[in-house]
Amino acid sequence: MEIKEAESDADVARCLAAMSELRTHFKEDSSNFVQRVQQQRERGYHLVYLEDQGSIQAVAGYRIRDSLERATPRDMYVADLVSMPTARSKGYGYHIFSFLEETAKKAGCARLLLESNIERERAHKFYVNQGLTKTAYRFAKDL
Repeated sequence: MEIKEAESDADVARCLAAMSELRTHFKEDSSNFVQRVQQQRERGYHLVYLEDQGSIQAVAGYRIRDSLERATPRDMYVADLVSMPTARSKGYGYHIFSFLEETAKKAGCARLLLESNIERERAHKFYVNQGLTKTAYRFAKDL
């Protein structure tokens, strides 16, 4: 088992099956997935994947951010974190989350943040088990 950053277009394309479990719109239209990830990479986005026995089992996308929110301004914002359905409850989520934590610490981050859709109760349980606490509500308005 190893965790790597998806750097090439081929690496990014291999992450599509897992990512589309979270970002379901890519199931219907996968044609621009690689391009969109590469555009996000230009803005500081990192896509990492956990591979075991030749198959991608989990992916995560994150950014290191600086903000005015805290006295220690640097944090890691995890935009995407998902395992393949067949890989759930097998420790892959734990391993990729631990990788994210270590990466955040090495980057000088004071905290790790993520948002999760309100319906993803199983994911919320996982996050609590990883030591995360609910600290805010997210509000949105479609325009």
